[in-house]
Amino acid sequence: MKPAVALGLLCLASALFYAADRPRGVARWPFFTLTYCRIACAAALALVIAGGVLWNAGEPGPAAFLAVPVALMAFGTLLTLLAPVAPRLLWALVAISLPLSVLLGYLGGQHG
Repeated sequence: MKPAVALGLLCLASALFYAADRPRGVARWPFFTLTYCRIACAAALALVIAGGVLWNAGEPGPAAFLAVPVALMAFGTLLTLLAPVAPRLLWALVAISLPLSVLLGYLGGQHG
């Protein structure tokens, strides 16, 4: 269950990093000021650390050091490719990622 929740946290962290990006001085979300962008980046960094700790608790050993960066790259690619095409679908997927990962981790139990 812990690796599934870790993936949900990493998906949420990728979305926060993407939303707080300030390419031309303006955040991707209009209500994000510079202070909110910094808070979002700090929260995303905390989620990445929490995801790594959860993954390491679920699968002890070096797997977390390989899986967490790969998951961040995969979710980052998904965000980059899906945001211009279907932004509402993208944010809907991000919104349900954490509850869905908890549900799938619970259904999978120790074998998932």
